[in-house]
Amino acid sequence: MSEDNQKFRASHDAIRRIVVAFGRFRWRWSVLHSWGKFGAIGAGLLLAWILIDWLAKLPLLVLLGSFAVVALLALVWFFKWVVIPPFRRVREEHEANVIEELHGNLNTRVIGSLQLGREALADRVSERTSSPSMIQTLVIDTAEKLSKINLKPLVSLRRAKQFVMVALVVAAGYGALAKFAPSVYTDRAARLHEAYNVLLDLIFPVDFEVEPKNQRMVRGTEIKLRVTVKGARRDMVRLVRTNKETGVETSSELKLDEEKAVAILSGGDTMADFRYRFEYANRQSSEYTVEVADRPAIQAINFELEPPIYTGQQPRLLSGRVKKLEGLPDTAVLVSFAASTKLDESGTWCKTGNGDTIDITINGRYGTFEFPIKENTTIELQLRGHFGEGFEMEDPEKIEIIAQEDEAPRISLTTKLSEDNLVLGQAAGLPIAWRARDDYGISEVQLEYTVENQFEVLGLKDRKGTRPLKLSPARERARGRFTSIFAGMQPPLSPGDKVTIGIKAIDNAPTPRSADATRKLVFTVVGTDLGAFVAGQDFGFRSREESALLLTGLKRVKRSTDLMEDPVKTLHTEGRIVGLNRHDVDAATRAETVPFGLEELISQYFQLLSGAK
Repeated sequence: MSEDNQKFRASHDAIRRIVVAFGRFRWRWSVLHSWGKFGAIGAGLLLAWILIDWLAKLPLLVLLGSFAVVALLALVWFFKWVVIPPFRRVREEHEANVIEELHGNLNTRVIGSLQLGREALADRVSERTSSPSMIQTLVIDTAEKLSKINLKPLVSLRRAKQFVMVALVVAAGYGALAKFAPSVYTDRAARLHEAYNVLLDLIFPVDFEVEPKNQRMVRGTEIKLRVTVKGARRDMVRLVRTNKETGVETSSELKLDEEKAVAILSGGDTMADFRYRFEYANRQSSEYTVEVADRPAIQAINFELEPPIYTGQQPRLLSGRVKKLEGLPDTAVLVSFAASTKLDESGTWCKTGNGDTIDITINGRYGTFEFPIKENTTIELQLRGHFGEGFEMEDPEKIEIIAQEDEAPRISLTTKLSEDNLVLGQAAGLPIAWRARDDYGISEVQLEYTVENQFEVLGLKDRKGTRPLKLSPARERARGRFTSIFAGMQPPLSPGDKVTIGIKAIDNAPTPRSADATRKLVFTVVGTDLGAFVAGQDFGFRSREESALLLTGLKRVKRSTDLMEDPVKTLHTEGRIVGLNRHDVDAATRAETVPFGLEELISQYFQLLSGAK
């Protein structure tokens, strides 16, 4: 091989090495440029998406859609800028064109030297088309010229460096978030998962089953809100409550267990009415209402007691809650009360101790009922709020009813006797004084007497009688006296009669009660002593039998002829007590006759007593 051919081949190889070296240099920066571009654009776009959702909380579907776009672009760019560039080959002709284009003054010498030199070396050059010597000259000259040119500065590294710097900044951003806010990544992952479930929920919706839906409950007590999320793909559901008074909304997360969750509310959570619903992803249940109310309580209560008419007492009023209520039998009791809430008539009742029901009239939160006092018992009053069953008082109001006993009247004799014997005139005009009292009124005082004849041989019977005194109106306290007790009694009192006088009082109760005085008056009626006179012989009495017959004759004589004792003044009054009714005493006597022959003797006896001659 000639020296010119060797130089030609060496020059051609030199041009190839320069072009390939330039291509490899440019390839390295191209790969770096592509990777930097992906880091700056692809990774930067993903970082921007993370920061935007972190700061602004994108709607879940927007979040999912934007992530899908970012992820798709990042994937495409990853393959385009990261995966593919390292596998690109350096092509000599392409790099020669790039050199000429970048240099601007080579006039296709480089590409021509490569192509023509390759043909010349392969002996494919035709004399008709090209001169081998000219090709050799071109190649040798181009090689010399390229050896003097620094091709690396022709390549612009600015964009590559910019992308790399931006990529480093993006990487630093990822690192800062990982160090200072690591939850950003976990939250985004959770939100993406949630957004994915939301999308599934849109395609495959869930169903809610809520219990107890609308509910009424006692204020401050416990309530369980249950939900079943059919078709749930997540393990959480949200309870959202809204205070009806303030409008304040609160929410709480509940864990689903086999598509079920329970929220237990009590205390402060159930002090006011509220609305509630359950939310699952972007779906929510219907909204329901919980109304709260207090158990009813008696705020005020009055008892109007109307005593029986016979007592003459005015109705009396008791205000306030009482544990014990006392009154006479047949006392009418009217109860009126006010509750803290409106009442449910069907659930409000009043019962006695023996199970009898007392009718109650309900008007809103007010009620009335009445009953008579008959016996000792208890009554129970139970109130139910207008919300119905479950809103009763925890303990019924209990009142003990005591039927007071109407005590029997009390009466006493105030007349006293100094002796057990009274002469006839004193006995006939004796006034009987008394004093009586009763809880509610004495309607009648009765005097009862018994006259026992001591001389049964004379054939006279015992005599009994009653003197009633009506008191109108009835009085709780009364006093008075009976006079002329024995006026009109036939036969009248006579010496030897034993008199027993008692007195009793009767009250004005529907079933009257009476009581006798503990003390009675007992005395014997005596006259002037006629024993010696009868025993003498002046009238020729021959025996005791004749004396007895004489006494029998004396009893046939009217008391107006009795001149044996001085007249006794018997004018008495009964104070303010009027209406004394006198009843004749049935005092039947036997028809008695005086023995024949004694009429004249008896007549002479009374003439002697009268002072007649």
